[in-house]
Amino acid sequence: MSDLLITGSNALKNSQLALNVVSNNIANVNTEGYVKQSVDYVESPYASIGALSVGTGAIADGIHRAYDGLIENSVRTGESDLKMQKSILERTNELINVFGDSQASLAPALTGFFNSLKSLANDASSSVRRDQVLGAASSLANRFNELSYRLVSFDISTTEEIDAKVAKANELITNLNQVNQKLIRAQELSKQPPELLNQRDQLLRDISSLIKVSVHEFENGSVRIGLEGSARPILDQKGSGVIRLSKSGNDSVLELSQKFNGTETKINRLSGEIGGLMNFRNRILSPTESSLDEIASIFIHNVNKAHLSGKDLRGESGRNFFEAEPSVIVAYPDNSSRLQVKVDAGTDYTRLKNSYDLEFDSVRGIWKTEDSQGRVHFATTDNAVLLVDGMSLELSGQPQQGDVITLSVESKAASTIRLAIQDSQEIA
Repeated sequence: MSDLLITGSNALKNSQLALNVVSNNIANVNTEGYVKQSVDYVESPYASIGALSVGTGAIADGIHRAYDGLIENSVRTGESDLKMQKSILERTNELINVFGDSQASLAPALTGFFNSLKSLANDASSSVRRDQVLGAASSLANRFNELSYRLVSFDISTTEEIDAKVAKANELITNLNQVNQKLIRAQELSKQPPELLNQRDQLLRDISSLIKVSVHEFENGSVRIGLEGSARPILDQKGSGVIRLSKSGNDSVLELSQKFNGTETKINRLSGEIGGLMNFRNRILSPTESSLDEIASIFIHNVNKAHLSGKDLRGESGRNFFEAEPSVIVAYPDNSSRLQVKVDAGTDYTRLKNSYDLEFDSVRGIWKTEDSQGRVHFATTDNAVLLVDGMSLELSGQPQQGDVITLSVESKAASTIRLAIQDSQEIA
């Protein structure tokens, strides 16, 4: 009789426990990161009645989470890839909208400028038509400036967003490390608190949505993770590292690296939201900015070339119709402030090379560099001013033997294009 009561009592306890677990599942149906739980049962020890062994029911052996590591990894990978594609698509559409707007694109402005030139060709002495040419030219220059400004704004906002998401990823990795250290304290997975494992999985999903990771789960539920494109982990049982954002190539290309245990490693492949934004900026936005500058440069060169061959209303030879200011980036031989270069690049960037190396010869006490024609220009330290391709370079400081200062020239024609003439009578 007692065995019967014990069996019934165990069954009642099991049912009560099962109801508690189901109630907890229902209560947390909308809780982010919660994983459904169920009760594990094992057979109760047999009771001996004479020569017979009689079963005594079942008892609860534990509560387990409905978790599958392979499925969870597939979900993380799919989420990471989806976030990357979504980020690229959304921002590409925004960029298309900028150039696709009929009121803001280049096509109407270019058409208006060339139509005004055709109209002037029919009556070259007309002051009204000459003023119309200057007006159309000014509108076209402003259109280039506006498009360039909007691209730069895109660049700034995208870079700021990447920086914010990298900071968020580092915060999540730090939080995961704290959870990981708690998981390490237990030797068996069955002894880990379910809420701690739920927190671990949610952090891994959140990190994967920002940047794809590979995950190795140890027997006790603690993890080691590595970022896609990096051979080293960024988190293991000993601690965690950080993701770093940097720029290269005159700030035109963003790069990601990770620092862990004192070693910094470049990240070559990227997914997730960070990967999508990086790919958009480096592969779509930056080339678009360069293409717009190239279009403006070619336009300025060809219009000026044609204008220089003509005669204005006063009978004088034509001069440049448009001008643009180049951007010159100075790279010093070291990080000290012992050298300075004051650059006046003028407005005729078409004469400039892509880069200049200013070399110091301490034996002769001179600076030297080559112009676009290969001619060598010199300047002494007493009067360290180099005039090269219409560019004035004033050098100061304490140079040393072997010092080389590199000047990188970027046209930035789209952002700085403007009219070089203001009097309509100067139109040739």
